[in-house]
Amino acid sequence: MFSKQEYGNRLAKVRLEMESRGLGAYVLFDYEFIQGGGSIRYLTNYFLPMPFMTALVIMPESTMLTLIPGMRNSERKLAQRIAVADQIGGDTPGAIMGADMVGDIKRTLLKANLAGKKVGVDGLYLVQDIFAKMFRDALSDFEVVEWTGIMEKVRMVKSAEEITVIREAARLADVAMNTFIKAVKVGKRLDHSISEAALAANAQGSESTYAFMAAGDDWTWGINHGSQVYKKGDIVCAEFNSRSEGYYGQVCRSFVVGKASPEQRKACESVREAYSEMASIVKPGVAASEIYEAGQKVLKKAGTEQVYRAGHGMGCSIGEGCSFMSGDKTEMKPGYYIMLHPIIPLGENMVISGNSLLVTETGCEELNKANFVLEV
Repeated sequence: MFSKQEYGNRLAKVRLEMESRGLGAYVLFDYEFIQGGGSIRYLTNYFLPMPFMTALVIMPESTMLTLIPGMRNSERKLAQRIAVADQIGGDTPGAIMGADMVGDIKRTLLKANLAGKKVGVDGLYLVQDIFAKMFRDALSDFEVVEWTGIMEKVRMVKSAEEITVIREAARLADVAMNTFIKAVKVGKRLDHSISEAALAANAQGSESTYAFMAAGDDWTWGINHGSQVYKKGDIVCAEFNSRSEGYYGQVCRSFVVGKASPEQRKACESVREAYSEMASIVKPGVAASEIYEAGQKVLKKAGTEQVYRAGHGMGCSIGEGCSFMSGDKTEMKPGYYIMLHPIIPLGENMVISGNSLLVTETGCEELNKANFVLEV
């Protein structure tokens, strides 16, 4: 858990953004396990191991966290112990999994004399349509602004406390990747090597570790690894994600099982060169699209091209704040936490390489130390 001062600072930033938008209150819906998720944990320290919806109401003088109460009221009791919030909802019986979350929100706003005020809402797109309709109907007497972008802005610049945790998350991702590289062998099951990597990182304190990867023509994500085995000549495209105190660390590598062909060698070297070129120009004021184009030049010169985006912002979720692709004009600032991973096609597979970085006052700091190898 972060210090109470840290949570206070985060909440103060949100309230400043509320004031600048003329909001009397701000309602935040969240699922922990989605791209851009984790905002309620960011603000309150409350999170669930299951993907249940939570909501946080932020007012000028107080906050109210409302949630699914859980079996025997267990989740509400957990929130009362760990959440940094003035009030905990979830005790009013209702139709949505036993909770009246909409009623909690409306009663809280009315009790705070905010009737008729402008209410900002983020994350409503995450909820079921029937719940969204209930929410809109319940707040029909309020002026509701359904997208503010407040959390996306507030979460981008990391504090000193966050950076300490981020360094640990990056270290744990390296533990997973280095263990994985050593575990890959001809004839070994792909899921066994991934499990060994995850176990190594989790044993050192990772909250969770999962992989996105491919070997040969087989693709996997999360825990759905299948039982395929490595074959000589397979190109392995691997990404490991480990989490510490709610923050993700990520690292990406590609290598060949056995002897690399000239085509495989060229692809791996091109992607690594593209990553190095991108990282070399990261500094405050440089746009995400400029960093993307720097990698594209290298890849085009090598006769290939980027697939989708070449990286993204990082934090309490994977892919927050910005994407390194054409058209994203987000300018880097000190304290931004980003991941650069150019990825190119190679037959039915992909080749990827990259590290996470912290933007500093004068450039950037590379956070990952995992080995770069061509052949195993």
